[in-house]
Amino acid sequence: MFAETMPNVPIRSIMRIQNFKLWDSFCRKKAQLTQIKQMPIDERMLFHGTAYKNIWSICAANFDLKFAGRHGSVHGKGIYFARHASYANKFCGVPKSQNSVLPSKTMILARVLVGEYTQGERSLCQVPSKDKTMTSFYDSCIDDFNYPKTFVIFNSNQIYPEYLIEF
Repeated sequence: MFAETMPNVPIRSIMRIQNFKLWDSFCRKKAQLTQIKQMPIDERMLFHGTAYKNIWSICAANFDLKFAGRHGSVHGKGIYFARHASYANKFCGVPKSQNSVLPSKTMILARVLVGEYTQGERSLCQVPSKDKTMTSFYDSCIDDFNYPKTFVIFNSNQIYPEYLIEF
């Protein structure tokens, strides 16, 4: 997945994140969405680039919506995930450390319940309703219906940060 859009970038390490509390929350949300929709939920492995200082808090407590929109919110004020590592790479910060001869970056590969999605809009702070009754909602927003490359999530229980990729 990573090498598809970043073929000339060597991976230094891949670390699997194991957080049973976050995994349990993710599985409960998946079961809830499956029960509500009476069909399997679209689940994808997507990339998220962030500053190095945020990595460990995400691994411990998941993504925090309070920080949503720091790098823009063109498709809504949620947590952004990319189909392509090359796009997520734009948001990866280099850690300030003297221990390494060559600086490295780290990005997260997350398991994301994208479910049913719709076109995102800058004004959104939550997923929009599918109709005027406000009883049925989308699960996420996207950038492009024809070929979605960016997914915006508004509920952190739809996310499980599964791997850290250092490159």
